[in-house]
Amino acid sequence: MQKPQVNLCLLTYKRPDLFRRAFESALSQVFVRCPDVRYRVTVVDNDPAASARPIFEEMANGSRAELAYASEMKPGIARARNRALDESENFEFMAFLDDDEVAPPNWLDNLMAALRKYNADVVTGPVRPCFESAPDWVIQGGFFAEEQRETGSIPKFVASNNVLMKCGVALRFRFDERFNNTSGEDTHYFMRIRDTGAKIVWSREAIVEEFVPASRTTEEWIVQRCYSNGNRYTRCCLYLYPGARTVAVRSVKGIAFILTGLLSLPLARGKLDRKVKSWSKVKRGIGICSAVIGKADVYYRKPGVTAS
Repeated sequence: MQKPQVNLCLLTYKRPDLFRRAFESALSQVFVRCPDVRYRVTVVDNDPAASARPIFEEMANGSRAELAYASEMKPGIARARNRALDESENFEFMAFLDDDEVAPPNWLDNLMAALRKYNADVVTGPVRPCFESAPDWVIQGGFFAEEQRETGSIPKFVASNNVLMKCGVALRFRFDERFNNTSGEDTHYFMRIRDTGAKIVWSREAIVEEFVPASRTTEEWIVQRCYSNGNRYTRCCLYLYPGARTVAVRSVKGIAFILTGLLSLPLARGKLDRKVKSWSKVKRGIGICSAVIGKADVYYRKPGVTAS
């Protein structure tokens, strides 16, 4: 039997219902554009209690797909992603999918087709929100809108929730554990890959759907997310390009966000989506400035993990 070339790594942490849906979609991948491709699904469970294992074993029973289960006992998103790298050492390619996502059956096929067509090292694609419930102003404001760009174009950022990579490139790096409970480990990781001159392209067809709970469609959560985004990206810049120039550039950008956000508030005129966008700019700027002075935003709050 032909050996699988792709290791599809599905990361999970204490979300059994979401994991079941994500795992089912991972098992349902079909290859039409690249019919020669074979893949394995590797579940990386970051819960020390191995809570995903019973679901894995239940769904694995009778499945034709090649499967593996890895329990990463040490908590932290970067540690879990590094375990996925370790599990991919004998593969030509690896892909990431998170447990709050559902991938259509042609998702991995489309990623692989783009990688081959453009001779790319990394391929990523859109993440489409699937709302539990969302007020109209969230939809109108486009706070979770998927990125729009043409297949083959070069994306500005790459996230690890929808990506296919050549292992020859991916395994040269590790996810930085300073981001274990702050998120941003993927931004930092792919910035380093990009700096080597690796070719990274976009596949418009390789869509995944991400479940967005109602708790994430509030004013408070959206504004705080902008704070976190500004904080994380700035930390990435400071770690990769340390020095006075980076501090100065990020400080100026932070102050600019704060000022433009405050100046745009009067223009909101009672429209909630505009008000939230204005405050989001302010908070992004504050997040940037907080990173400059050494403060890390705690995004993942797991027992045993401390901010760095």
